[in-house]
Amino acid sequence: MPNSHTGDQSASSVRRGKIVDWNAAKGFGFADDGRRRTFVHIGDFTERIKRPEIGDELSYTLGTDSKGRPCGRNIVMLGNGGRLRHHLL
Repeated sequence: MPNSHTGDQSASSVRRGKIVDWNAAKGFGFADDGRRRTFVHIGDFTERIKRPEIGDELSYTLGTDSKGRPCGRNIVMLGNGGRLRHHLL
């Protein structure tokens, strides 16, 4: 089910990268796979057990938002990235 901020997924390409910028208050940031910076939104993470942080490694599908801009979809945190959410402690 597409989110309003990501639109339909197009030509899928799985990427691996790290969060290089993250705005926790707004729930979005950018991941870098060594070739490009890609917009990522908290709503596109497959699990929300941990809060994303700069330096976390991710796997994601490259898609496009409703305006045709590249964005991460089906985002999975790799390893032990992020902090546990307070309500889980």
